Amino acid sequence: MDRPSEHWQTLTAWSLRLVRDIDLDGAERNDKLAAAGRLTDAVITLDAGDTSWPALVKTALAKDTNVVARQMREPFVSWLDSARDRAAAALTVLRTDPTPSGVDTFLAEVPDEVLHGTGVRLGVASLLLSAFDPTGMPPWRANTVEKGYRLIGYSKPEPQASDGERYDTFLVFLDLVVEAAAEAGVELRDRLDAQGLLWALIHALGSAKAAAGMPGGERRSAFAGNEGPDNDPSARHAGA
Repeated sequence: MDRPSEHWQTLTAWSLRLVRDIDLDGAERNDKLAAAGRLTDAVITLDAGDTSWPALVKTALAKDTNVVARQMREPFVSWLDSARDRAAAALTVLRTDPTPSGVDTFLAEVPDEVLHGTGVRLGVASLLLSAFDPTGMPPWRANTVEKGYRLIGYSKPEPQASDGERYDTFLVFLDLVVEAAAEAGVELRDRLDAQGLLWALIHALGSAKAAAGMPGGERRSAFAGNEGPDNDPSARHAGA
């Protein structure tokens, strides 16, 4: 690994402090694994021809997760019931290709009025994807991912990027978080751990009291003021 940038060094310093202070499994990981397990049960139920699978998906999207707000996911949940055959076919597409490219194929089957906007579309798609690889394909949440990129100075995808390409960029970012954390002595088991650490860190930095105890005052102040670094590729970690 090449020498990390100042922003990555600050991230790892914050991470060292955070993992000492909170239980990341309890705060972040366990609920996401539980939601993924419910989605897996829904897929198994669908494969068995049991018509109760839409209700199981609804429960998985609503319980123990706040990736997508209720009012944003409700049209999708209603669509699962009203267009059951089409929805089943879309979910089967994602099961057949549980990858970022499969996200694009899946979303092409879902009407825009059902899932509208990248934040909602990719949020729901990534949650469904976790049914097939919960530790390798963690949930994506627009606002948190955006803050994480700003925090590090990591380049966002181009505006014309597909939802699958945006998700792939996110996965690469999480891999870099795992690598940078390992160099600082923080062991992250997988991308889900990296996502949980990032989510918890951003939540902590959103709290003035918690942020006051974090190292790196200038970077902390910039983030707390919602003024992340310029989105310049030269500012991110080498090789990102």
